[in-house]
Order: sequence, then C-alpha cells, then structure tokens
Amino acid sequence: MGMIALQTAWLALLAATFLAWFKSIEWVASTHISAAGEPDLVGYSIWAIFLTLGFYTAFALVSWPLSIAPVLMLLDRRPSISSLGLSLKLGREFTGKLAEINLVMGIVTLALMVLAMVFSAAPLPFSDELGADAMRLVWVGSVVFFLVASGFFQVVRVKAFIAFWETFRGSASS
Repeated sequence: MGMIALQTAWLALLAATFLAWFKSIEWVASTHISAAGEPDLVGYSIWAIFLTLGFYTAFALVSWPLSIAPVLMLLDRRPSISSLGLSLKLGREFTGKLAEINLVMGIVTLALMVLAMVFSAAPLPFSDELGADAMRLVWVGSVVFFLVASGFFQVVRVKAFIAFWETFRGSASS
C-alpha cells in the first residue's frame, strides 16, 4: 500500500507540473496569438520551448525525493511516510548525487524523445512511396524504441540510486 501512496504522490507532482506548464503555455498563446492581428509564431515558439524545457528540468530537480522514497522503503523496510521523510534529509553530498542522477536521466529521456522523433520523421519525404502502413509501422517502431530505451534507463537510475545508497550506508556506518 505504501508503494501505491508514493507513486500516487509522484503522479500528483507530475500532474501539478503539467497543469502549471499548460497554464503557462495558455498564457503564451494568449499574448502571442490573437485574432486581431498577425500571430507572433516565432515568439510563441521561443516561449513554448523555453517553458517546456524549464518545467521539464524543474520536475527532474524536485521529483527525486519521490523517486527515491520507494527504493528506500524497500531497502530499509520502512513505512512510506518515513521513507519519504528520509529521502528529504539524506545529507548534502548524497542529496546532490541523487539530484544529479535524476537530472542526467531527465536529459537522457529528453534525448530519447528527440531521437524517437527523428526516427519517426526520417521517412516522411518518402511517405508517398512507402505508403500509410509503412509509416504507421515506423511510428510504432519509434514508440516501442522510446518505451524500451526509457524503461532501460529507469532501471539504470534505480541501480545508481541503490549503488549510492550502499556507498552512503557504508560510509555512515564506519
């Protein structure tokens, strides 16, 4: 039950971040695209990219306690609230490493998104020759590639968390 509560908290943070991002994009659209005149698409695009990367980075920086709490719950056999509390007070050095891992894995996920978009868009100039079914197959392949690679890097992130935890526990006990 504790794992469900921690994952629900992580999803709530994700939903709040998404809602804040959506509201900011709504603001950008209302200030750069109006029915009265020419839309400022360049300005809109700049703000949309800036805000999207900003919210993505902010989520990666603040979500690591909710990402590590289930691991701490399993490693130390703690209740969910206790593991969440422990994830917030692990010490400056360990906390810095965890935030760094989460940020790097966020960058890797961002790179995977870009790579999947490139894979899915590469055959577009040949779509007339390939046909709709081949294009759907390429898109499905791109999505499967992203999901498999993203899942792999999530496992790498958890493994890095555990390795740092073992190092931290070893140095704390000696």
